Amino acid sequence: YFIVEARKVHNDMEENPSGFDAGSSATNISPAFAQTGLEDIINLQLAQQENENSAISNQTSFDINLLSSDPRHQSQWLRATEWLRFLEPHKQELMQVAALVSLPNLPTSYELGSPGSPETLLSILLDSLSRVITRSRISLQNGMLNAFDQHRLNSFIAGRSSRKPLIHNLREDTYKKYSRVLQHLMCYLFRLAWLKGGPKLHYRLTEGQAVAIMDAVHTASEISATSGDGQNPDQSEELRKRLDDKCLILMVSLLDHKLYGDVYDSIVVSFLAVMGIRQDVTSSNAQKLSEAAEFTPKLSALIKIGQLLIAERALLAVELDEADFPASALEEMQDRFMTKDARSPISWSLKLRA
Repeated sequence: YFIVEARKVHNDMEENPSGFDAGSSATNISPAFAQTGLEDIINLQLAQQENENSAISNQTSFDINLLSSDPRHQSQWLRATEWLRFLEPHKQELMQVAALVSLPNLPTSYELGSPGSPETLLSILLDSLSRVITRSRISLQNGMLNAFDQHRLNSFIAGRSSRKPLIHNLREDTYKKYSRVLQHLMCYLFRLAWLKGGPKLHYRLTEGQAVAIMDAVHTASEISATSGDGQNPDQSEELRKRLDDKCLILMVSLLDHKLYGDVYDSIVVSFLAVMGIRQDVTSSNAQKLSEAAEFTPKLSALIKIGQLLIAERALLAVELDEADFPASALEEMQDRFMTKDARSPISWSLKLRA
């Protein structure tokens, strides 16, 4: 919607009521002619507005409804996400930004990637992440956390348990979709924070995150270096278990990030913005940003898999003698970064999903 300059049309008609020469008789004009003239003006202004919107959209490669300065054309969802603020400096390289989260072809990466190459290391890390998620599911299915723990795990309020336990018996295809979101996160983290390739997006790793990614990548390098050397199966299994533990610690550390400054200090929050980029079906060279309805499942995936991972991390804490019982480690992590008011990436995801 926009204001039609009806007053100007009215004035023009008063000055030249017949629509021809100024000297023509005003008695010749009819209401139908006046209505037709006004409709023509409105249609012309509509066409001009549409052309202006199209030109702006082509310049920015964003959908005009997402960038318009007119509040009537803005998306409340995208104002809440602050994606535009984060992505605006990179609007000319959105395809390269979106490529940071793309999944590799794992068989090809193993076959063509030399030992220690980035493609091989990323593939090893992705395999490890898949094993960790499966391990987390099995632990819950086997009752490794008791009923009290599962009620606490399902709560997003500090110091309180939910009335219902965490629902973890999801359909297999749902887990595949949810796991894929975390795999995209691993790709983004590895390429941006470890390889430091592609566009220079803003993020700030915490000390714990920096140590965790270093440990995980170095362990993946050990596996890459020893593959095909006829290593003892027990040693190989031990090395895989060590990598899986490092991978678990890494993924949980990404959620443990207090956001007192820019929310985009969190590499998880910036990842969500990049995951919001999608191809514009009307143009091969343009991108749009996802709206709430199509993006909410990705938020649910991050939250649900995050809950599974901290459950498994609580079990690992006992194994590493960091806690006497899983419950103590679980409650500490839950209150620190898994609640609505924790100022964490999960808090941000819950805010957007609400």
